[in-house]
Amino acid sequence: MSVKKKVIYSFVLLCIITSVLAIEPDYYADIKIDVSKDGLVMIEGNTNHPSLLTQDNPDYTSKNGRYWVLNISFQEVFSDAIFILHLPKNANINYLKIPRTGRIEQTKKGILIIGTLKNQSLSIIVQYQLMPVLRVNILPVCIILFLLLAIIFLIYSKIKRKFFLSEKTKSMTDRQKLIFKLVIKNKGRITQRELELKTKLPKSSLSRNVDSLERKGFITKENNGMTNIIHLKQQ
Repeated sequence: MSVKKKVIYSFVLLCIITSVLAIEPDYYADIKIDVSKDGLVMIEGNTNHPSLLTQDNPDYTSKNGRYWVLNISFQEVFSDAIFILHLPKNANINYLKIPRTGRIEQTKKGILIIGTLKNQSLSIIVQYQLMPVLRVNILPVCIILFLLLAIIFLIYSKIKRKFFLSEKTKSMTDRQKLIFKLVIKNKGRITQRELELKTKLPKSSLSRNVDSLERKGFITKENNGMTNIIHLKQQ
């Protein structure tokens, strides 16, 4: 073979090799991107891009003050790609740039972003901040609730007692009302001798009114030696 033919063959072969090398591979991706609250990025799924899949990679995120920036960008063109981006809980997005947004929603675990692209470079840029979590100390809340319930109970008891007295004393004389209120004030139990001292009523008058209250079913009387013990009758 002549030198001229060798040069021609070599030139043709070189052109063929160059053309083959110039053809870019057909990249695709079906991936899930999880970003932790510490800025670590985990990418998993199916792709033929050699640098895309990664685990706990901090290189895709950076932080400036309270703002985080997620930047996953490649110059290569993807013929078809879909990604699911999951930002951490309590994340608040300030800036978002992705090829095409399919859906953005707030979940219990954080913000979920679904995007797609065709014949484009993959470029996902998100600026976000983590909002502070309000933590409530349950002990002071329980104490306040307990105090409120106690106050409500005391008010209710007072109103109920006042209503009880007003209803019960409608059919009583003034002396019977005095005796009945003293029995209640003494926690539902008092001796007839104590009633005599506190009401300053004569024994005969006190005895008649006590008997009348017993007949009406407001009190019970129990003999105890030289005196009687007066009990408030349970309704």
